[in-house]
Amino acid sequence: AVCISCISVIDFYLEPGISLLVFYLFPVFLATWYSGKTAGMTISLLCAAAWFFSDVLGAVTYTHPVIPYWNLTVTLGVFIIVTASLHLLKEALRNANELARTDTLTGAANRRAFFEIAGTELKRMNRYKRPFTIAYLDLDEFKHVNDNLGHEAGDLLLRCVASTIKNN
Repeated sequence: AVCISCISVIDFYLEPGISLLVFYLFPVFLATWYSGKTAGMTISLLCAAAWFFSDVLGAVTYTHPVIPYWNLTVTLGVFIIVTASLHLLKEALRNANELARTDTLTGAANRRAFFEIAGTELKRMNRYKRPFTIAYLDLDEFKHVNDNLGHEAGDLLLRCVASTIKNN
């Protein structure tokens, strides 16, 4: 709110040919990225209203009384599109990060996730001078399951083992 107020006051005192409209996107971006879509939409509405009032109350004169309201509608529409697009982008990024660290067959953490988690835990071990334990699990004769019962049975076994480990 402070950021929006500052931009609005500066925008109000600038000469009519200069507008800080693009700077109102900064609080819209921050609210959407860090607080979510609802906060972004709320800030979009506040920014559009602040811009509208600084525009209408300022020294700008229009040839038709409808023009400021049309400008408000377009501005709010742009802010809402930016908010929705940014929200979708953040969700896509979150999904891509999740997919990059998850095995698609079992839903378990993959090699990349293992090395990230292990690196974090090794740093923690060094910082707090506590021991660090890694358990290794091998499925004996797994190749025989695939060869004799087929890959579907092997996939089912892997999903079952991953589920059992997660639940216990």
